[in-house]
Amino acid sequence: MTQDVTTSQRQDYDGLFSGATCPVITGTEILTKGQNLKRGAVLGLVPSTQKMVLVNKSAVDDSKNPYAVLAEDVDATAADVIIPVYYSGEFNVSHLTFAAGTAAADMKHSARLLQLFFNNVTKG
Repeated sequence: MTQDVTTSQRQDYDGLFSGATCPVITGTEILTKGQNLKRGAVLGLVPSTQKMVLVNKSAVDDSKNPYAVLAEDVDATAADVIIPVYYSGEFNVSHLTFAAGTAAADMKHSARLLQLFFNNVTKG
């Protein structure tokens, strides 16, 4: 069973984006059940299932590479969920989440190939 959460309302500014030079491309994907993630989670694509998981540099398949950024909080603990994602954009590192042991620095260069830019933003 797949649940659709793509019908939510507009997101107010929350610091996730770090700039507006790169176009923001959006779409939907399927998040694998067993995950409860917040907006800003960096996701990898599992090739065998074509579903998304929290990106993890220790994965043995392509899900170790960033594919998209989660656009909304989502609870997929009970079932796969259709989720809204950002395929490109400029993101504030302090608002991104990764699997344990994985950091923005691990993903920064591979993410750039997809036009996902991870930037450090300081308050000034």
